[in-house]
Amino acid sequence: MNALIFFIALAIAVALQFLVIYFSYLPVSRRHASQKQLLHASFVVMGYSMMAGVLLKLAELPKSIGVLITAILIHMMGRRILSQSNKQAWVSCGIFIAIILAIAVGFICLMEAQESFREMMMQKAE
Repeated sequence: MNALIFFIALAIAVALQFLVIYFSYLPVSRRHASQKQLLHASFVVMGYSMMAGVLLKLAELPKSIGVLITAILIHMMGRRILSQSNKQAWVSCGIFIAIILAIAVGFICLMEAQESFREMMMQKAE
């Protein structure tokens, strides 16, 4: 049962990461890039971001560096795959960081408001 929960949580995390990356590209590039290009760029960034996360874990570095690496990848792949201008690529990075901050604020509010959620999360940390 624990393995099933692990794989479900992993699938949700991968899907969430893909959606955050995709939605950071969508408002900026939907007019000049095809859907196929948007999906390709999102999958490439997600793959490299996951590899960076694994390497950060192996090197025992903070996971928060992964967010910066992903933002840099969003900029680079936006310029390379989606042919974004420099300004458009920075806007995509800003949207990505704004979405990540919104998720973090929501998580913090949930930790403060829900005692049962906080206990569950603290139990997992132990």
